Amino acid sequence: MFYVSARRSAALFAALAVPTLLLTGCGGGGGTTTGGTAPTRNATTPIYLTDAPLLGADSVNVTISKIEARTAGNGFVDLGFGYSGNLLDLRSTEALLGEAKLPAGQYTGLRLTVQSATITINGQTFPLEPVQSLGGSNGGNGQSQNKPSAAQGKNGQALARKHSPDITVGADGRSATLLINAPFTVDETGAGSALLLDFNVAHSVVATGNGRYLLKPVIPVVRKEESGEVAGTVALEPAPAAGVEEPEVEIAAAPAGQADAVQNATVADSVRKGGKFRIPALPRGIYDVTLTAQGYAPVTIPSVQIVPGQKPDLGKIILRKP
Repeated sequence: MFYVSARRSAALFAALAVPTLLLTGCGGGGGTTTGGTAPTRNATTPIYLTDAPLLGADSVNVTISKIEARTAGNGFVDLGFGYSGNLLDLRSTEALLGEAKLPAGQYTGLRLTVQSATITINGQTFPLEPVQSLGGSNGGNGQSQNKPSAAQGKNGQALARKHSPDITVGADGRSATLLINAPFTVDETGAGSALLLDFNVAHSVVATGNGRYLLKPVIPVVRKEESGEVAGTVALEPAPAAGVEEPEVEIAAAPAGQADAVQNATVADSVRKGGKFRIPALPRGIYDVTLTAQGYAPVTIPSVQIVPGQKPDLGKIILRKP
């Protein structure tokens, strides 16, 4: 099965967070193999997608025309489905994209064909222009050459270095293929490993400042059965005055004691609308969760334990002026 879910992400001027794709093993469908050598025996594998919303954006529409699994022999199996819709509609949810029957064996990742992507702001729609990986494809080995942008902010740059796929831009400048490093196994019994892909919109869309918006995908990938998420709400004291633009509140989760090793990050909803936040796709472990906003003192919640299947709520966190 293949599901899609979404969450809130970084502010518009910095970047957009994207939805999460979850790949998990269960029953159904069929696939077509091209290139390389596919493993033998078939088993069903599901994929899920999740996303983070974006302050200031009315919609972020993406059409993924094809999703393929990459075999250990560098061949590709067409899963027979894609995705088309507004990523911001996926806030705080997971949706099943479809099911595909995959031959048992080792897989090294996924390849997504993005046919088109747009962002709408204040009723005006702009194309999202994909950015080619530097030096071409790295073979999806997890060491992306898609250089982080300063506009993505400190957390966005850290995530880009760790979670950016290889990007090959189409001749039209609007389409692209994303090669994602996400090893998984489908065993002889038909059991598979569920993968959750967080298409982190908040840190994947970069505003250039001249009316152009770039797509530099950041897609953390985890095994669903070995991951969890954390949620909460944030408030600012004093609250921004009426008519004054509020600062975005960014929330980052890093392994305890490793502040620079950010695993995933997001941006809270407007504090005027409740300030909710959610960080999905966190592997099992203990994390320090840090909240920051310009003009306010940062707050760190230490030693948050992430257990698969559980969703700890940090409650209401208040950021105050220094």
